[in-house]
Amino acid sequence: MKQWNIGNTTIRNPNRIKDGLSLLQHFEGKIWDYKTQREFYDKAKETGIMDSKEDTKEKEFHARKWASCLNQLGFARAWKAKNKGPIVITKIGKLLINDEITFEEAMLRQLLKYQLPSSLEKGKEYENFKVHPFRVFLETIYKLYEKGINGLTKEEISLFVITTLDNKNIDEAVEKIKNYREKRSKIKGGNPKLALFKSERQNIIVKAYKEETTEAREVIKKLPNISDNLEFEKQLRAILFGKEPKKQVMTKEITKLIKKERNTQKAYEYYLEEFVKTKGATLKDYGDSQVRYVLTTGIFSLNRDRIVLKENKIELVKSILETENKFIEESKYEDYFYNPEEPRLPLDNVEFMLDSIIELQRNIEKLSEKTGIVVEPITTLEKNIPQLKKINIDLEKELIIQKEYIFYKNQGNEDQINDIVEYFDMIKTRTLLGGDAYFPAYYEWSIWRVFLAINTLVGKISDTRNFEIDEELKPIHHAKGGVPDMMFEYEDFSLVCEGTLHQSVSQWSAEYTSVPKHVGEMASRTKKETFGVFVAPRIEPNMAQQLFNASWHIDGDFMSLNIIPLSTDQLIEILRAFAKYRFSVKKLKEAFEEMTKLKKECSNGKEWHEKISKNFQKFFQNI
Repeated sequence: MKQWNIGNTTIRNPNRIKDGLSLLQHFEGKIWDYKTQREFYDKAKETGIMDSKEDTKEKEFHARKWASCLNQLGFARAWKAKNKGPIVITKIGKLLINDEITFEEAMLRQLLKYQLPSSLEKGKEYENFKVHPFRVFLETIYKLYEKGINGLTKEEISLFVITTLDNKNIDEAVEKIKNYREKRSKIKGGNPKLALFKSERQNIIVKAYKEETTEAREVIKKLPNISDNLEFEKQLRAILFGKEPKKQVMTKEITKLIKKERNTQKAYEYYLEEFVKTKGATLKDYGDSQVRYVLTTGIFSLNRDRIVLKENKIELVKSILETENKFIEESKYEDYFYNPEEPRLPLDNVEFMLDSIIELQRNIEKLSEKTGIVVEPITTLEKNIPQLKKINIDLEKELIIQKEYIFYKNQGNEDQINDIVEYFDMIKTRTLLGGDAYFPAYYEWSIWRVFLAINTLVGKISDTRNFEIDEELKPIHHAKGGVPDMMFEYEDFSLVCEGTLHQSVSQWSAEYTSVPKHVGEMASRTKKETFGVFVAPRIEPNMAQQLFNASWHIDGDFMSLNIIPLSTDQLIEILRAFAKYRFSVKKLKEAFEEMTKLKKECSNGKEWHEKISKNFQKFFQNI
């Protein structure tokens, strides 16, 4: 191992950790054997904790991955080895399950304590490690912030952060990132920038794996002198890597280069290219994984292709980094790691919390002058840490309400419209930081912003969404099941919007039941004309057909529903038309009515969606 990884890449969404831990609690006291693993897997699949795509043939594997993550974070002890005892939920784990500590604070405490090696993770693979991974991440991004360098990209995390194996080398990592960013900024064009990244990645991998690559070079040099085929393959396969299919492909290619072309240099170059690709893919996966896990601490936010420090958390970060970073000896590590009161944080200090609350209140009052949203001043503050933490959390929610209103008012601005389109593009090209786990949340968030830009809303802005946002107004996760993704209420009509990244037949199976239900319930509640908008990268014909015939049983009768299928590109077209014509919500309603009327000219949903597409531009003309 030449890099560290917090959590694991199997649990792609760490926001599910608390649910997984709560489920594991039902098995507390049992031995974590194959039988218990299968039972955990089945229950996790049934409750939606386990991703539906997980292979049911590998139940034990996926269950162990979950346990491995909970073990690594110190929330549980679930080991397969019988001599390690039955499943136990630790003190910090129980506080989290019982809501006696927030998920953010629990993750912050555990990640700050996490060290490599330790009594829980040790052995030859951690040779030369002396690192607190989260501390490396936090200190690196803060020192860059002090130099005026904003955030970290996935490239920088995978190249320079997770390959920092000793706390002493943080300053070196910061300098490398600074130099890399300067070098990259002078290069024009996507391909040359990618070439720089690949070159840097190869240098790092070859240096980290010098022993392995040197051995491979020496073996390949000797291969032409081996005449016995069995011995030739034995020597060759000793240096190969990956699963069997990959080894077979490599064996065939290297054999061809050596036996037919007599070229050991080309054979080694081929080997090295494959080696770098494999190790590089690991760095990429781990880079994404670190972003997802460190975000759970509440200290960071995503901003396009970078993870950044939240402005209102800078003082907290500064205070944390002022404390000494100690390694805990192996005999004392587990007591320390499972102790919910360790490490001592600024959050445990009355004066720090009072200062934080006063600053939050001041910021809210300043924003209130702009928004007109009245805030109640805090009159008394008891010097009680649990109460101060609660007040702090409540004030952060108040801050979001104020900032969200200003955000709403700005979405129609040209720079914000361009920003919305760019986020859609990053989702499409899969370049958004954080990987697959964050695409659904940012897709819903981007759709929401389109309708905010055109909106003249009735009611609170926060009532228009069922996904959470952070203090930087970025999505934390996508809307949970059972509720609409978005709802917009106007003076004379209502709109329910659902977004999905599904593009195949799964679009229908994953979304159809919920979409008409939410539209029907909105129509029944508001007693207004109600439209549904279903958005996906492309509209699958079966989904179009179901929306064509959509109805819902309301107040003793079936009501025909107007649910309009739109592709992402069509939604962007609406936004661009708004930027050009600045049409009103009334025009938006008229456009939806025209799209709905086209049903009468069609015999099925596919034909209807095609007709919408054909006539799309004219819906927003003649403003």
